[in-house]
Amino acid sequence: MLKTISEETEIQHCQKRFVEALKGQSSDRLPVNVGHLGASYDMEATYIEKQALWFVSKRIENSRYWNGFGIGYPERKTSLSITCEINFPLNGINRRVAGAFATDQKGERYVIHRGNIGGGRKGISKTLFKNCYKGEWIELDDGEITSSVALIGALGSDDLPTRVGRFVHEIDEIKKRR
Repeated sequence: MLKTISEETEIQHCQKRFVEALKGQSSDRLPVNVGHLGASYDMEATYIEKQALWFVSKRIENSRYWNGFGIGYPERKTSLSITCEINFPLNGINRRVAGAFATDQKGERYVIHRGNIGGGRKGISKTLFKNCYKGEWIELDDGEITSSVALIGALGSDDLPTRVGRFVHEIDEIKKRR
C-alpha cells in the first residue's frame, strides 16, 4: 500500500520533479493570463504537444502548490480557463487539496488525486469523479485513515507526462458530460 508523503521538504522535492518531468516534454512556453475562481494571473504556460495540453504552476504561500491544466494550444496573452488542477499541500496531509505525493516500501514516489475536481458548476464534484473515472484506483495509507484515490503515475517514470495527459483529458470528458 502506498503512503502519503507529508514532510515539507519531501513534498517540495516531489513538486520540483513533477514540474521538471512535464517541462521536459514541452514544445512551447508562452505568456498567458489564467482565470481561476474570480481571479486571474499572468503566468508562463508550458505546452506539451504530444499530450495536447498546457499547464501552469505556482506556489501559493501558506496554502499549496497550484498546478493548473488545460486542453489544446494556449493562445499567447489570452485569458485561459483551466480544465483541472493537480495541487499538492505545502506540508502535511490536507485532504481538501486534491493531489498528493505518495511512496511505496521501496521509496518510489507517485502522484495521486483524491477526486475533488470542482469546476464551479453544479454537479461537478468528487462524487461525479468517483462514479466516472476509469483510471486506476488504489488504497492509500493516508495518515490515520485509508483513502481510495486515483493513481496518476510514478514520479520518476518516463511516461508520467503521458499519464498526466490521460488524466487531464479524462477529467475534461467527465466535465463535458455534465
